[in-house]
Amino acid sequence: MKYLLFINIFLTFRCIAMLPSDSITLNNKRLGFMIVGGSVLHATSMTGLYFAWYKDYDRSAFHWFDDSGEWLQMDKPGHIFSAYYLNQLSYELAKWSGIKTKNSTILGACSSFIVMSGIEIFDGFSTKWGASWSDLLANLAGATIFTSQQYIWKEQKIIIKFSFHETQYECIRPDVLGRNYAERVIKDYNGETFWLSGNLHSLSGLNFLPEWLCLSFGYGAEGMTGGIENVDIAEINPTEFREFKRIRQYYLSLDIDLSKINFRSKTLKIIAQSLNCIKFPFPTLEYNDSKFRIHALYF
Repeated sequence: MKYLLFINIFLTFRCIAMLPSDSITLNNKRLGFMIVGGSVLHATSMTGLYFAWYKDYDRSAFHWFDDSGEWLQMDKPGHIFSAYYLNQLSYELAKWSGIKTKNSTILGACSSFIVMSGIEIFDGFSTKWGASWSDLLANLAGATIFTSQQYIWKEQKIIIKFSFHETQYECIRPDVLGRNYAERVIKDYNGETFWLSGNLHSLSGLNFLPEWLCLSFGYGAEGMTGGIENVDIAEINPTEFREFKRIRQYYLSLDIDLSKINFRSKTLKIIAQSLNCIKFPFPTLEYNDSKFRIHALYF
């Protein structure tokens, strides 16, 4: 889930984009800051990604690789998630710079897809991986989810969110699933859950519902110690004999849309809305392998 490294762009510039714009006309200073600042941070992130992820692997001629069957497709929602928020970032910065709404929407979608596609270029020149059409389609889907809602509703009634919890699997293959918490958030697909949170007030038009209340549908998977199939654990640790069943998980829960809460403090408002990509812990109903399970609190 190396694409999550690009969320630093979103978190850094989101605070700036939320500052009030005092003009509906183009602001050249803000536009210049958006272009220069965004370009520098993008270049920095791509450089950091190269040294953190690709530097130690051999390079090859550009090639394609079909990874659509790996990790029970858990990497695809991650691409959608990242593309969605990079689209939102670009859109809000463009609006902040005084660019018209329609043009900001188009610019946001194009910027998101281009930035995310840069990862596929790295993959395409790496012998260990390869550029993936399914990843590109997921990038396009994430940008489309944001852009279509802006065109149709002028707001985001359905928000993509993320949650993570530590699992029992990372200790089995720490080199693959992460040696510390930060690495596990990126690498351990067993603990990741991606959500579609629909704002019930906005979608239904029922005024008696709280403006912040959401109904969330989540997708996750677990039992995975390898991409396509699980490794023989005994070969890694002779004292370990457990076998894991790879299963998909579907969730139903409630959530909070922090962007709909009126904070008196501008600082709190900026922090809350910047963290609105994180699913709020709630009691959750899980369905997996033909079984239902209730979590008193799931994250």
